[in-house]
Amino acid sequence: MDSNDLSLPFKAGQEAESRSFEEGYRSAWFRCKIKEYLVEKGALGHRLEYYDYPDEITECIKLFDSDAIEVEGLELHKKMELMVRPRYPLFYRESDLPVPLPECDVIVISNDTWKVGDLVDWWCDGCFWSGKVTQILENEKVQIKLPDPPAGQGCFYEALSKDLRPSLSWSPECGWMVPMSGELNNGWHCARLNWLHEQDAQKNCSLRNVKTEFSSANLISETANSPDKGRDEYCTFAKSSTREDCYSLGSEENSNLATSKCLVSARSSMHDIRVVHYESGGNCLQGQMA
Repeated sequence: MDSNDLSLPFKAGQEAESRSFEEGYRSAWFRCKIKEYLVEKGALGHRLEYYDYPDEITECIKLFDSDAIEVEGLELHKKMELMVRPRYPLFYRESDLPVPLPECDVIVISNDTWKVGDLVDWWCDGCFWSGKVTQILENEKVQIKLPDPPAGQGCFYEALSKDLRPSLSWSPECGWMVPMSGELNNGWHCARLNWLHEQDAQKNCSLRNVKTEFSSANLISETANSPDKGRDEYCTFAKSSTREDCYSLGSEENSNLATSKCLVSARSSMHDIRVVHYESGGNCLQGQMA
């Protein structure tokens, strides 16, 4: 089956992670690769190849599925759960960040140390077990607890800090997200996500600031050499720079910026410009006065 003919979040050959409702493996994510797509009983699914369990033969794994539980002889189904997601993003601890950052779509950056309440994935027995840090131990170890049945296997385990990564959630609509650790009214995020488009936007913003400073310096120089001509150009520049609804750029800057889109906050000494969207061929950056 050609995945290009279907509206699917993955492609055949893509690296991914999957989980199972099988007893003994609940709450664990397995590293895998999508081999092909199947249609079984009218539902679209994936056939997977597991990196750490090469002899495992997989049946059709649906993108979403529900676990069946039996109550008083009746088979009931819980809410639908995500069963397949993309490969976990590149992960660094804060103190290990390389400079410059790798050009990946998204990078996960965690604190250097874990604390009680952090939601983590624990690498053990060829898979990542999702749980929560419950105690900080000596010798770079922590105690974690897996979710109680039927969501997980339950029980407490000792784990090396280096074998942990931040737990993430993923959906086809929103992509990767960092879930809230701790209590509902006293929560925190044990990691942050750095997106490639944010890195690009920051680079474009820095280049634009340099260009603006350079253009201003040239304008002052030209004003000194040609008072009449400089006064007219300065008035035009000042007028466009103090408009509340739009900041016009010269033709050269406009041409360079028109090749990209960015979403970034930039701050100068006079204005707080929040760049909302820059379309190719546009004439201004939408902003507001500080």
